[in-house]
Amino acid sequence: METDDLSNARFLQVHSYIEERAAQVANLLQVVDNANLVSGEVTKGPRTAAQRLPRHMRRRAMAYNVRRFPKGLRKYAAPFLALSKHRNKPPSRFYRRRPRNLLLNYIRRQKRNVWLETHIWHAKRFHVVDRWGYRLPDRSFQRSFRPCYRDSTRHCTVRDKSYLSCLLISHEDQALIISMLSSLCVNTTSPTFAFKSSLDGRYEISTLIYHPGQYPLGFIGPVRFQWIKNNDMCKLALWMHPSCREEVLFVLKELLELVEEERMEDNNESNTVPHTIEEWRLSRMKVRTNTWTGKNGIRVQDLRDQLVRIRLYGPLAVSIVCDSLKLVSDENAPQFRTNHSEWRDSVSKLTTGSFVDGTIFSLLIEDPRISRLSSKKVPLSEGIGLPLESYCVPQAAFWDNDIRMKALSDRVTDSELNKLKGQSLGPINDTSAKIPVLIVMRNGGSGRCDTLSGCELIVPCGFGMDFWVALQLRTARASGLRDDLTAHLEASRFHFPTDILDSRSGLEEIKRMQFEHEAKYDRRPHNRRVQYWDKLSVKYPFTFEYVELVNDWLAAKQKSTIDHVYVIRERVALLSIARWFQGKSKLPADLHSAHYSALVPVELQCVARGKPKRYGLVCLPTHNDMMKYRNRFKSGPVQIVQEPRNLVEDFGTNLSDIKTSSSADTNDWKDVVSIDQSTREKPISLKELFPDTKIVDRSLKRKLLNRRKKECAKRRRVNREERLKKLNEEKEAKERIPYRESANRLIIGRIIRGDFSFYTANGRALSYVPLCALEEVRNNGGMVLIRNFTSKYYHPAKLSILNTHLEL
Repeated sequence: METDDLSNARFLQVHSYIEERAAQVANLLQVVDNANLVSGEVTKGPRTAAQRLPRHMRRRAMAYNVRRFPKGLRKYAAPFLALSKHRNKPPSRFYRRRPRNLLLNYIRRQKRNVWLETHIWHAKRFHVVDRWGYRLPDRSFQRSFRPCYRDSTRHCTVRDKSYLSCLLISHEDQALIISMLSSLCVNTTSPTFAFKSSLDGRYEISTLIYHPGQYPLGFIGPVRFQWIKNNDMCKLALWMHPSCREEVLFVLKELLELVEEERMEDNNESNTVPHTIEEWRLSRMKVRTNTWTGKNGIRVQDLRDQLVRIRLYGPLAVSIVCDSLKLVSDENAPQFRTNHSEWRDSVSKLTTGSFVDGTIFSLLIEDPRISRLSSKKVPLSEGIGLPLESYCVPQAAFWDNDIRMKALSDRVTDSELNKLKGQSLGPINDTSAKIPVLIVMRNGGSGRCDTLSGCELIVPCGFGMDFWVALQLRTARASGLRDDLTAHLEASRFHFPTDILDSRSGLEEIKRMQFEHEAKYDRRPHNRRVQYWDKLSVKYPFTFEYVELVNDWLAAKQKSTIDHVYVIRERVALLSIARWFQGKSKLPADLHSAHYSALVPVELQCVARGKPKRYGLVCLPTHNDMMKYRNRFKSGPVQIVQEPRNLVEDFGTNLSDIKTSSSADTNDWKDVVSIDQSTREKPISLKELFPDTKIVDRSLKRKLLNRRKKECAKRRRVNREERLKKLNEEKEAKERIPYRESANRLIIGRIIRGDFSFYTANGRALSYVPLCALEEVRNNGGMVLIRNFTSKYYHPAKLSILNTHLEL
């Protein structure tokens, strides 16, 4: 219609006209139609389908479920729900905890730190820490200091040592292996690989290894070795700590010129997902068994995480192991007949101390789950047998990889075993899995209450949890890393690598602990931190720094300084030093000149009070201190105090003079009453008494708030500057004062490991002291002063030379 004036139009299109008017009315209703809306709603902006309903009809589920709408609005609400984005409903917990998902999650969580087979059992009962690439139990949730010590001396404790690494060196000629590895050992410190008693494989021997050609420096760590002879092949099993594994492997690669073999990967096996833990362990054994080939056809295999090593301590260790193992019948294992008869007739009737240290027994046993007890039971210790002069040679079947893999593949699952138990009327006597195991006897032989004597159980991987539960049902108490440190202290032995100063792994562990202590110290508020330097005169609170200490003593003796320190581990040298220290003989001149700057391992035993802790100071007593100690029964307990450093500098007087003058002034005027009223008056602020609560001006409030903020910021800035100035002054003072003279007594060493000893019922500590400083201690009759790094009190202690062997 092209006419401009509607009044002149002769006709119009009713349909289009009504549509235009209806659209205008709809727009108008959208703006002004509030009568049909819910109370409190506005019409501005688009509304969802749920907002068109009254409030009492709305449901949260309408956001994703159209069936929650009234039937008349479902068709209208469907497009709105299609545009909304909501996450799908998560799977149920029952679905998420399917066996396959649990297994995949179990594998995924071990990518950073490897779990022991007993990890889940320990995680429910122990604090677990990350150490050396493993998740290891540290301490029990229960307070178990005394129970662990009591069981290790009277009953039995058990620790999982499966984190130890094993290397298997094999060749046809045993003499060739000995000659190629002879540069690793020093016969004056420990047995070598050519030790006569170990050549036939009856004993597992502990030795110390060094970098070739660097003795007495270049200490790597302690290892345990065992010779295995199988037909024409001779093998050497090396057990070492995981912290020094890479270092040992690096030295072996250089000595033996090793080249890694290429692994033949099966595409079908690599792509398949394991359905059980046994399948995963079998595939892991194939994938992770690294093999190297060296000159003259020598071969090295890495058996890391393929063997489970469980160590038991205490007099009932052998009885508990015997009660936990069920031997395979002689008809099914004819090659083990001699070993089994020897075990039944002699070994099972003896106690722990009846065996030579390192004696090995090989057995073939049934699955320990078929003889599992229903409740805990203490096994009886017979202890009526007589030890044999010699035992038979252990079988080499344990070190055959095919036999171990067959045992793991034949292992029945828990569900299958329970099904067999339900189908049989009596107990199950055997299963298809025949497990080769090794029993290694450990005897400290120190002639005292040794908390490290017992035996070790070595089994193939996959059976660790089965044996662990069997030992728990025989009342063996589980313990962790902290209990291991305490047991070493009770046995007067250093723990590797925590207490070792001259090895790379020991220095790394000391540095890690230093970072942890410093981080914990920095997290405390500034006014809650211990002032180690100003108040306690401790130069290095979280580390030892023996190189600087030895150099200070060498400079005082006018000798040349050194770059690295080492510990004397020669048995003859330590015996000579001990006899000289006791006044029984003179110190050999060659020993004095060769090891003048070396460290000597010593043991400290508190005379009266004192509980030494790690990082404590070992100091020389003065003449007055010795007089106080000798007259302690007449004049009372000895109390020697470390005075604050800034006390004499600020006042220029002694602490005793200050105390005397202040106490004299107080005594003179204590009965005098002042008549001056001004002395008893206190200025009181009226603003604080009657605060103005009627301030309405917001600008005034804001000004007061901003003023307080500026004052607080200025105060923080001033405090920060004062702290930095104080830190710089402390740093300058530490650089100016020698480490040897940083306290008010001459420092000769630091406490490496210390605590209250249950055996001696007093404080005991292990330490290292430079040989050049031992002469002053000898002149004092072996008396020293010890002080914890958080205390100001010195305690007298008796020093003695330590001649114990370092072991794993």
